[in-house]
Amino acid sequence: VDHWRCRFVAREHGADVTCCERHLSLREILTEKDHKLTESNDCLDLTTGGYDRVLMNPPFERGADVAHVEHCYNLLKPGGRLIAIVANGSAFQKHLASWLDDRDGHSEELPADAFNSNDAFRRTGCRTRLIVVDKPEEPADTATVLFVVESYDVATDRPTRDFVEADSEDEACEMVGKPAAPVST
Repeated sequence: VDHWRCRFVAREHGADVTCCERHLSLREILTEKDHKLTESNDCLDLTTGGYDRVLMNPPFERGADVAHVEHCYNLLKPGGRLIAIVANGSAFQKHLASWLDDRDGHSEELPADAFNSNDAFRRTGCRTRLIVVDKPEEPADTATVLFVVESYDVATDRPTRDFVEADSEDEACEMVGKPAAPVST
């Protein structure tokens, strides 16, 4: 991957790209190419997020990809998207497949030799999957207001007062079965 070109394209579209890399030699390369790096070399150490997109190739050993994906998903902004390459092994089948289903994400098996060619940066024969999951938008805040619906109870010859949470005065009156008060002009 030509990281400089990716960063240039991202900047052209207004993105602020931050990299998190655990291998010192790769962090040095990213620094030399003028990439912005997180202070930590492990995304599991990140506690603040607010990312629109997370593109990741987490470590696979001992199911580490599962923990990294779940953690980085929590760093997304509402409406954000996570795309990751993960191992297509038992950890995916036991954990990530159902986690992904619960979030309406999807995955696709990558070719068996996707990272085992001579031009691969780091060769591996590990079977892999590409996963994509979107974090839902937060529901829009609706203004719920406490209305006081006052009326007169003819049977008791007394005024009544009902307190109702509603979006409008008309809705509040409907909820307590009282006609809405006429608007004075």
